[in-house]
Amino acid sequence: MKIRRTFRAQTGMSLVEIMVALTLSLILVAGVGQIYVSSRQTYRMQDAQARLQENARFALELLAHDIRLAGYLGCGNSAATTPTPAANAPAVIPSATVAVISGGNDNTGAFNDPDPALANPLSTGVISGTDAMTVLFGEYCGGTTTANVSTVNPSGALAAGNTCGIVLGTTPLAIADCSATHIFTADGAATPLGYTYAPGSEIMLYRSYTYYVRQNPGGQPALYRYDNIGADDELVEGVENMQITYGIDSDGDGSANQYLTADNIADWRQVVSIRFVLTFRTTEDNLTSSPRTYTFDGAPVTDHRLSRTYASTIALRNRLP
Repeated sequence: MKIRRTFRAQTGMSLVEIMVALTLSLILVAGVGQIYVSSRQTYRMQDAQARLQENARFALELLAHDIRLAGYLGCGNSAATTPTPAANAPAVIPSATVAVISGGNDNTGAFNDPDPALANPLSTGVISGTDAMTVLFGEYCGGTTTANVSTVNPSGALAAGNTCGIVLGTTPLAIADCSATHIFTADGAATPLGYTYAPGSEIMLYRSYTYYVRQNPGGQPALYRYDNIGADDELVEGVENMQITYGIDSDGDGSANQYLTADNIADWRQVVSIRFVLTFRTTEDNLTSSPRTYTFDGAPVTDHRLSRTYASTIALRNRLP
């Protein structure tokens, strides 16, 4: 008798096959995830490096720009003439008006040079262990005189189209004619300068900028510029340290003989160049596999940020005879 067998088609997968498929899928997903994480970390690293380098370029260029201007007073720079403070000279002028640049106490977290009045806005804000520096110069604003000026009231004596924006009683000014220079605060009074400037003399905004490092509202260290008539502006985020040394010309040949820190300088009029070192860090953490440990604002810190240090030396053009 012949037995007839019936074979049924397979309609599913065995447990072993399912487990193998799941295992292969998990391996594939893990590989894709690892690629994504690595790509994401690479992107974060490259983006952080680009931002750090961009901040460094901007900060170095801005500092170099103002340092090169230090002592500029039109054709009568600080090496050619000794600026004369008028009766109502602004508080931003140091005791020696030819000291076109001045530094704060080295690494003290405060700023009290050249004048204690300049220290008040900064005394509690400067990050401990960093330096501060003040730069003084006349800023061109198209202020050519069209009439004789012999008082601290230049109203009506400036050529049209100037951008000086003079506010009487507030704006520090410098006036020069290549033979003399006076520094004063614009005023509606007729306080005499003690000298008469002929038409064609130049009136400039007298700037006194203090650069220093402090924390911004977001808790990040940043480079700030304090305009010593009241404005305080954040320039670059991520600057955690600024160290400054000053080139001293002790023999009068126009070149620096040595570089000293601020608290070792006896006469700021001998400063002919500035060497500054800025340390930048990324605002974003968890970028490096190895931690860095350092002291910040007097306290030990450990993080995984990128950091870079940049240095530059700038000559004071307007200190040259």
